[in-house]
Amino acid sequence: MPTLITVQLDTPMLVPVDGLWMSEATVLDILQRGLASSPTLERRTDHPRPYAQSPMRHSRARRLTVQEVLKVSPYQWQVSLLDDSLTDAFVKGLQATQTMNVGGKSLTVTGFQATTKAYQEIVETSRHATNADALKQFSLEFVSPAVLQRDGLLLLLPDPPLVFHSYLRAWNAYAPATLHLNVSLIDAIQFHINLADFKLAARRANLSSGDVYTGCSGWIRFVVSNWRKLGSEFLYEVHTLARFACFCGTGELTYQGMGQTRYQSMNRSGESEDFTTTLTHMRHGRPAVPSAGLE
Repeated sequence: MPTLITVQLDTPMLVPVDGLWMSEATVLDILQRGLASSPTLERRTDHPRPYAQSPMRHSRARRLTVQEVLKVSPYQWQVSLLDDSLTDAFVKGLQATQTMNVGGKSLTVTGFQATTKAYQEIVETSRHATNADALKQFSLEFVSPAVLQRDGLLLLLPDPPLVFHSYLRAWNAYAPATLHLNVSLIDAIQFHINLADFKLAARRANLSSGDVYTGCSGWIRFVVSNWRKLGSEFLYEVHTLARFACFCGTGELTYQGMGQTRYQSMNRSGESEDFTTTLTHMRHGRPAVPSAGLE
């Protein structure tokens, strides 16, 4: 059951407009704190990781209503957990965390909110369109720079097969086996999903590891052509992966904050995904503002 955790942070120190790129070690430290007597966690080397994260950003980095502006804490950091076994440990670790030190800045944890959506729910939501034809267009927004890889080379532009292969890889790694998707779906995507419109820009990401990458950020609209040759099941599977992108992110280095993604179906008037709120934890301050994906 993918879980998205929005953490409220506060600090009197000046934070860059683009936010702070959080370390993978920060995620592991919180997990370790929640596991208590369990063996020490080591940095994961598998890919895809069972977690993704965002940079820490000012809450007003995205458009908010007046009511939200009055409620939210100054900064937010989001972590997405793809493996059920990590959720309890991360929540317990956050509850035991008063402050964090990131990039020499002391951050106070004022609260957090956890929202979930079961893998089965993501599949079912994709099948609830009024008609399959309404699913032939959809948009993805890369909120933080996304970088893709082919044959060991990092690519800047979001080629549809590479984009969806990154989602498929994470889906089949952590979704129940009964929901796994066939890799042949990527072959169909190569011939039936095209770019309809986009507004992308190259952005540099100065990761906490010291590495610097250039990725693409912005939005891209896809159109599915000749989908009837493959049937409506093809559309449902494509939208299942596109919705899952809100949790797993796009491309490489999502565990360091790259490739955070938002999804929008053309038949839903830009409405957010319907997550199920499972837990809100506040110390002092105001409730976090939930969002439809890592942002």
